[in-house]
Amino acid sequence: MALLPRQHGAILIDRADYAELTGDRRVNDAAVWLAPGATPASLMEALHALPGGEALDLADSSEIRAVSLRIFDRSFAVTYAMEAVAVLVGLFGLSSSLGAMVLARRREFGMLRHLGLTRGQIRRMLAAEGALLAGVGAGAGLVCGTAINHIGGISGADRHHLRPRGDGHGTGACGARGLVVSSRRERPSFLQR
Repeated sequence: MALLPRQHGAILIDRADYAELTGDRRVNDAAVWLAPGATPASLMEALHALPGGEALDLADSSEIRAVSLRIFDRSFAVTYAMEAVAVLVGLFGLSSSLGAMVLARRREFGMLRHLGLTRGQIRRMLAAEGALLAGVGAGAGLVCGTAINHIGGISGADRHHLRPRGDGHGTGACGARGLVVSSRRERPSFLQR
């Protein structure tokens, strides 16, 4: 019999049929189901004791899974670093665009000052606009991220180490950062005290 294991299951096929269909007559992998009461360690000892058994590379399924997850996580370390750089670039872009928006609206702020708004009220208005922009961006990011998650087929059930925390701290932190950036951006001279 030939066993063809895959991520979502396995196919058991007669070895002769497999060799006839594929032309592959090599045996390079084997899976063993233990009898009740047998331990993986005792089976591995018995297999290593066979002639040529010292050349066998034996591993428990939990060990193979742990190694696979370590390799998977290591391969995505670069992706996580690129994600962090993208977030920093995005925050810098947000800060720059808010600053440019304030400078471009100098006449509007002058008119608001002429109509009686105080510098503090204009600052609060800018902070509210920045917070709204950060909130809309965080919401759009969550919607797009969820869509990409579903399109990519990655779910918490399949990848336990990719499951989102779901506590909202990331979104709250981004919103707070947007508020701070928008309220602490250098103000034009007419808003200075």
